[in-house]
Amino acid sequence: MRTRWPKNSNNLAVSRFGHLLNSRRVLLNHPELLDLFAATPQWFKSRSRLPARLRELVLLQIGCLTGSAYEFSHHIVIAAAHGVDGEDIRAVIAETEGNETDLSLVERASLSAARRLTTELDVEDVTWAQPKAISGDSN
Repeated sequence: MRTRWPKNSNNLAVSRFGHLLNSRRVLLNHPELLDLFAATPQWFKSRSRLPARLRELVLLQIGCLTGSAYEFSHHIVIAAAHGVDGEDIRAVIAETEGNETDLSLVERASLSAARRLTTELDVEDVTWAQPKAISGDSN
């Protein structure tokens, strides 16, 4: 199925400084790559083994860490449908700032892995292993 950008898709390709983002330019000019790119969020929603609440906490963490107001506010609405409340959202912000929270051990470990992946573009094996070991997931 071919992904279709809205008619005003150029707005999606412009940075907050008014420049066309190279990554968006590539996507707009390569429909096959666009299909793969657009499929990624759908995979996380439908095929990921992460529980929905944990998935939304991780996405909130990434939105908070990157300063993406759209990503953060968009996922606040989605997260609420999966049991994430205001206290959880404040905890994500606190975790981003390096403060202690009452989130579960697996939630804190997952947020830590998300922060590492977002800032370093790499996650050490020990960082991946921590949430998996805590949750009992062997994959």
